[in-house]
Amino acid sequence: MLSLNNLTIKLGDKKQVKTAGSLPIEKGLWALVGRNGAGKSTLIQTIIGVHPLESGTIEWQQRDLTLFNSKEKARIFSVVFTKPELFGNYGVEEVVALGRLPFQNVFGQHTDRDEMLIIEAMNTMGITNLQHQKFHTLSDGEKQLVMIARAIAQDTPVIILDEPTAFLDVLNRKKIVHILKEIARTKNKVILYSTHDVDMIPDTCDGMLWIHEAVLQMSIGNTAIRNTLNNLFN
Repeated sequence: MLSLNNLTIKLGDKKQVKTAGSLPIEKGLWALVGRNGAGKSTLIQTIIGVHPLESGTIEWQQRDLTLFNSKEKARIFSVVFTKPELFGNYGVEEVVALGRLPFQNVFGQHTDRDEMLIIEAMNTMGITNLQHQKFHTLSDGEKQLVMIARAIAQDTPVIILDEPTAFLDVLNRKKIVHILKEIARTKNKVILYSTHDVDMIPDTCDGMLWIHEAVLQMSIGNTAIRNTLNNLFN
């Protein structure tokens, strides 16, 4: 379980986001919503340790995340950002394989399990036809599919995605959300993704984090999520 406890997050010189008490994020698919500038990306950066906390704690399995080193965090969190990263002349399969780096031995060798997870991730995202192409030759949408595959191959208990469907068409957006839901369900993972596409959330997500008027709150279950979205955006 990932737990956000009495957080205060600084967005700027005068702007802050606070949590409404302690928010326990159980295994399942979670959406993170809020208007532009509400602090969604900053919250994600705070959870993974890139942005400092003003106060409060973020815990994994009841242990403060500040007590984990970078390698330990890489075995807990895999992250996909909105803008695809740059990988020089790497091929698609090589980029997906980077997800296994936190688990490799000192010789950097892939195990049979590593190879299985890499192939499985590409199959899951439907990009096996791209595996021998150079990453930099892909469209933005294809690059994002590869980045999600890399996170899946990393096989961490928590996957966090910052607007993962931003560069995708409507059909692929729906496909990605359903894939994430299936992974969360079958692999017992916490998957949190920020999004502006709220229509699918009530029928696909187990829970939702939402930022409104500088307060981060939680809704769980279809009815509660739908009511919250109606209040926020209608």
